[in-house]
Amino acid sequence: MNCTKEFTHNAPFVHVLMHEITVLLGDLALNGKEGAIDLRGLPLLDQDKKQLEDLLGRGEVSAIVNIMGETQIWETAYSGVWWLRHKDTGDKVISDQVAVTIIPEILKTHKSDVKSSLERLRTVFKTEEKREDGNSHDHEQLR
Repeated sequence: MNCTKEFTHNAPFVHVLMHEITVLLGDLALNGKEGAIDLRGLPLLDQDKKQLEDLLGRGEVSAIVNIMGETQIWETAYSGVWWLRHKDTGDKVISDQVAVTIIPEILKTHKSDVKSSLERLRTVFKTEEKREDGNSHDHEQLR
């Protein structure tokens, strides 16, 4: 984990955000309540956002999701605190968010996708069985 920066009080808005993130993380730890802060909707200077990013650091988990642009997701040095940055197809940042959650919603597989994958896998599996022995087997345990 990389979180070596120390907090300086010359950025009062960053101090307020760190306090809010601490409160949100307490809610997650004690009550399972998730929360988020939309940074693009706040009057942050670029240097404030950079200081907040440095203070939160980087944890061990990161992902990139490509849906209508690139979304970069990383867990900060504080487990349960995630940074989500979405860029448009022109690579312009259109959303920056700090999410306090066990896992960001964007990383969760949707139930309909799981069902679709199951059907595809069943189709592939049946096709492979037919190729192996020329017979069709109906495996009830897969249903």
